[in-house]
Amino acid sequence: MRAFYSVPLTLLALAIALPVSASVPSPNNSTIPPCLQMCPYGDLTYMVVIRDFANNPIPGSAVMLDFSGCPSVRLCPPPGPTTYYAFTNAQGVATFAVKGGGGCTSSVNVYADGVLLTYGSGQPNPSVASPDQDGNKFVIVSDQAVLSAKTATDPTADLNCDGTHNAADDAVLSAHLGHYCDAVVPGAPHSWGQLKMQYR
Repeated sequence: MRAFYSVPLTLLALAIALPVSASVPSPNNSTIPPCLQMCPYGDLTYMVVIRDFANNPIPGSAVMLDFSGCPSVRLCPPPGPTTYYAFTNAQGVATFAVKGGGGCTSSVNVYADGVLLTYGSGQPNPSVASPDQDGNKFVIVSDQAVLSAKTATDPTADLNCDGTHNAADDAVLSAHLGHYCDAVVPGAPHSWGQLKMQYR
């Protein structure tokens, strides 16, 4: 499913305005992966599975990611939301392609049809990892230095979500060099200054 930027509505208003399943999402039965990947270009995805208390998938559930507890995460405009939402498919799967950078440790809240699924409600809060390590909404070579300085156990450095920071994460970052909000810079970028010169 396509992910959308949030609108300035409360979860209650969203639930009233949009059709959702009559089933109630279960925090314990839903699947909320602990690692959320994002890139400014929006070419990394994050999937959650929403199930009810009978462990049945819920189609048409309105799922929301709340980044308000992650000030170090920088989401792309317009206008740079603090929430994203998507709707589950027939299998109860909601797919997000969040556009942004930076990192965050276990502070993203996940809601389904207004039900909080994380923060002690049944699932851990996801951490955020992005090739844009410094959160300037541009993946450049300086992000490699930031990534290299992080420990093996830092979840914000786990770009492939395998549970540890290693050489495979360096390869992920390299594959996203030149990515920024809604575009990719052609060729191999060398520095922020050089990249800016291409767009003056």
